[in-house]
This record gives sequence, structure tokens and C-alpha cells, in this order.
Amino acid sequence: MMTLYFRVSGRVQGVGFRYFTQRTARRFGLTGWVRNCFDGSVELEAQGPEESLKQLEDELRRGPSFGHV
Repeated sequence: MMTLYFRVSGRVQGVGFRYFTQRTARRFGLTGWVRNCFDGSVELEAQGPEESLKQLEDELRRGPSFGHV
């Protein structure tokens, strides 16, 4: 079990990025939290198996369809 911290910037607020992150993390069996930051970025911490965290990272790099990471 590992824990990773991510900070994602770009057009990630107002496009459903937190919901996308939560849904994706659940799909991979991860736990953690996600929140908007004052500078317009989104930060999150996720915990789970290393392979699942890597899959989450890959999805975060793509982001939701209306976002731009």
C-alpha cells in the first residue's frame, strides 16, 4: 500500500475535475481526498496499490473531456 500526492494545474477547476478524480480513484479501488486550491490548481492524495496509483496518474494526465491538464 502506497500514498501519493498530486498537484494538477491547467484548466482543472469548473470542468468537473474533482468529480472525475473521485470517480476514477474509486474505479481503481483507491482512497484519499481531492480539493481545489486558491491558485486554480487541484491537489489530491491517493492511497492504494502501486499499480492502481500509476493508473490514476495516467488518467489525471488526460483529465476530463472539458479540462486541460
